Amino acid sequence: MIGPGTRTVWVLGSPLGHTLSPVMHNAAYRAMGLDLVYLPARVESGDLRAVLEGLPRLGAVGCNLTLPLKQAALALMTRLEPPAAELGAVNTVRFEGRSRVGFNTDAQGWLRSWDEEVGQSLEGRPVLLLGAGGAARAVAWALASRRVARIQVVNRDSERARRLVASLARTEVPCRVGAVEFEPDMVVVQATSVGMVPGDDATCLEWPEEVPPGVVACDLVYRPRQTRFLREACQRGVRTLGGLGMLVHQAALAIEVFTGQSPCLALLRRVAEEALSSDRCTAPGVDPGCADGC
Repeated sequence: MIGPGTRTVWVLGSPLGHTLSPVMHNAAYRAMGLDLVYLPARVESGDLRAVLEGLPRLGAVGCNLTLPLKQAALALMTRLEPPAAELGAVNTVRFEGRSRVGFNTDAQGWLRSWDEEVGQSLEGRPVLLLGAGGAARAVAWALASRRVARIQVVNRDSERARRLVASLARTEVPCRVGAVEFEPDMVVVQATSVGMVPGDDATCLEWPEEVPPGVVACDLVYRPRQTRFLREACQRGVRTLGGLGMLVHQAALAIEVFTGQSPCLALLRRVAEEALSSDRCTAPGVDPGCADGC
């Protein structure tokens, strides 16, 4: 119940019909006994400064940012916590008095999902990265931090792919723009929005009939739970990792930023799965799942 002492946390962006964040955050805050409520607000880039200045005055603890605000928020932060500056994007903001502290939980969220659901070492493994947007950049940074052997980026927009490669130049991991080539023990990451529209059975990769041993296929899309990309990988005996785990761990990390406490991961996953199965979190005509958002 909302009372006079209730404080708020927000998710800002446009559109917001796809977001599962209110479902997960509010369930976590109730279970933790915290007088917090998590609310969505549609905000465009041009209004972000005014909103970020106004929310603390209303007693807000912080906010999450999704499309199209992650890059615009960089210049509006008082301080950036790693790896927000390296990724060039902020998806979590904590208000500290008049200060705004920017975080990015995308990379760590994906790594925690990998560790929990796959549990294999990433060090020394080749990577095939499909996509070159914000989500791809976050996962590339995460992979580089685990010392993979090399990262091969495949994207329709070659200039965007080259910019992603350039952003990883400070790491010790070789990264290049290339074509689809499979190797043993490769980690194949699908970081585009292909396959996430209801009824759209598109895929950005045609799997060969014979896949080298040890390959793991990862899709950042979380609705549908099994995309065509993952389904065809599974049919060929490839181990798969869907996008829901990344979303759950992103939420958990944001809750830690806002409250200083760790939520129950099982609870977050359960309420997210229930929301997905009922589809109650999707507004008509709005993208159903977003690899680049909350």
